Amino acid sequence: MHIRPNEVSFLQSRINSNEDDKDGDSVHFEEEEASFLTEPSFPAIESAIDSAIKELGGTVFPKLCKAPIDASWISYNHDLNCNSTDEVLTVLKCSERVTKCISELCDEQLNNTELELREWFHVHPGGEWRCFVKDGILLAATPRDISCNLSLTEQDSLRVKRMLTTFFESHKEGLRGCWVIDVYMDEQQYIWVFDVESFATKKKQDEENIWEF
Repeated sequence: MHIRPNEVSFLQSRINSNEDDKDGDSVHFEEEEASFLTEPSFPAIESAIDSAIKELGGTVFPKLCKAPIDASWISYNHDLNCNSTDEVLTVLKCSERVTKCISELCDEQLNNTELELREWFHVHPGGEWRCFVKDGILLAATPRDISCNLSLTEQDSLRVKRMLTTFFESHKEGLRGCWVIDVYMDEQQYIWVFDVESFATKKKQDEENIWEF
């Protein structure tokens, strides 16, 4: 589910409000003056987010510019699943990745930014793979979490390579061009696509961790 807010400044103002909190000692307001200050409110956007969460089963993972993977500390179980608009905004607000990304965007880029809400389900980090694909041919793959795959046997590695290669070959017609595709391989060895972006929008990964094909 994608929400494209022309009022993306709403999200920016809510996310950046934590920066003001950090500098609380530098600005002082009289009690009477402070009573007139109100937090920005955008009920239409909040309603759209709530509706999207409900449509996606009640629990989602948010992404704005970047995935807020550095905000897991805010949750007692270190999950990034969100059940309400407030939880979505809290996760985004607590992510330095998201805040930095938004602060670096120009006005035109900011207006074209989309808030993505994805249906949440639990995954094992060892099943996540980043794949480099050109015209439907798998060129290389790397584990998203290296620490979870250090114990892979040679047989396991060959099985994963074979499954990934077969998967992309079966979808070759729809993959013209160069792509970085994040996938998840579950316990039943079914492959789910998490994210698709062009080579140009992804930073170069540590070559020592990439399997070349």
